[in-house]
Amino acid sequence: MMSLNCRDIGINNTMELTGMNEQEIMRKFILYAEDELKMPVLSCDTIFRVKMAIKK
Repeated sequence: MMSLNCRDIGINNTMELTGMNEQEIMRKFILYAEDELKMPVLSCDTIFRVKMAIKK
C-alpha cells in the first residue's frame, strides 16, 4: 500500500490519499485538486512534488 500526505507537498491540511500504486494515488490527487482545491490544471512542479512525496 502506498500513501501521500498532502502536508508533504505544502498543502496545509490533513488529507491523506492511499492506493495500491502511484497511478492510483495520482488519479485520486487530481480529483482532489480539481474538486477541493479548485486547481483545474496541475503544474509540472506540482506533479513532480506529488510523485516524490508518495511513500512506498
